[in-house]
Amino acid sequence: MAGLFFGVVGLSFFDYKPGQKRFISLIVLIAIGSLVISYFYGNILNRGISYRTEIWLSGLNKIADCGWLIGCGFGGNSDIIINSGLSFQHAHNLFLSHLVNTGLLGLFSLLGLLLYTAYQGLKGHAFMTLGLLVGCAALFFDGHSIITNPDDIWLIFWLPLIMTYWEINHAQTKGVAESQRT
Repeated sequence: MAGLFFGVVGLSFFDYKPGQKRFISLIVLIAIGSLVISYFYGNILNRGISYRTEIWLSGLNKIADCGWLIGCGFGGNSDIIINSGLSFQHAHNLFLSHLVNTGLLGLFSLLGLLLYTAYQGLKGHAFMTLGLLVGCAALFFDGHSIITNPDDIWLIFWLPLIMTYWEINHAQTKGVAESQRT
């Protein structure tokens, strides 16, 4: 839901093309309809926000115990235990989980890659940058590892990242080729 909201807001900042307002309105209508229907047949937000703040705070305590510089590592020591005694396999936030596993060095490397690609994508008007930012917004509320077997994280994170980079590189290559022809 967070990714959907961020995506609709992001789409509203792009130049409108014919039918885009209707498309955005349809997405908003579907999201509102889903929330209304889920209220009567099982609230989809119940699981979505359950224990998140407690998990995140316990994740920060975990990283303090392991060490801020290099983290706990990928050796299975990343379980998060909240005050009520419940145990979770990961921090339910891709960036916090990455911090727990790799420390500040790994987190800054990941954020550096994301920020550089997003900056270059916005500067070069790469449309897939929106997909990358929407994926990052969604992964702020779930996800635990970006280096796994192919799964949904690849479609939410890696695919938009690679496509954004491809758009940037394609635009630069096209610009160089046009300047060489003249």
